[in-house]
Amino acid sequence: MAGPGIDVSEITRGFRAERNEALHRVLRRLPYDFIVALIEGLEAADVITPGRLFAGHSGGCAVGVTLRAMEPRYRGRRIVWGRLVRRSVVTLRRRLAARVAHLYALEQVFDRSVRVAQSRYPWRHPRVIAKAVALWVADEARAELLLRELNSEWMDRVLSEITAAADPAPERTRISPRQPALA
Repeated sequence: MAGPGIDVSEITRGFRAERNEALHRVLRRLPYDFIVALIEGLEAADVITPGRLFAGHSGGCAVGVTLRAMEPRYRGRRIVWGRLVRRSVVTLRRRLAARVAHLYALEQVFDRSVRVAQSRYPWRHPRVIAKAVALWVADEARAELLLRELNSEWMDRVLSEITAAADPAPERTRISPRQPALA
């Protein structure tokens, strides 16, 4: 048995390929600020607990840590009835879940990915697997942001400006056969 931690690279390529399609389908539909908060939240979480919106001081499921990164009132360990035992964003913030429809889908994809990884690595502690999956999701979210930048309009504008500056099309004047050519 290896050390207590698991590296994201230890998650098999087959698992990542299997779960990437569902994950990227959801990430593509999330707003930019939610993806940034997702990355920050997953990397800063003290504990990752799928199926539970908030856990520990800065942890919870993927949506819970995103909410904590975006809104300071959800940070810290608070014993407020219902907040710590909420299992879904739909029960806590119905309007937010309706406005950003794919938050619930993110919850489902993340929770399922953690369960699948935990079943493939039963000898590892479930929290270690959950944290490794969270870091993998953060990496994929970062890749989604890069893809958005590469596909954005500003890149097309910059490339067209660079191309125009590198290859100026000089105005050509017609020289008639009667005009002498300049040497």
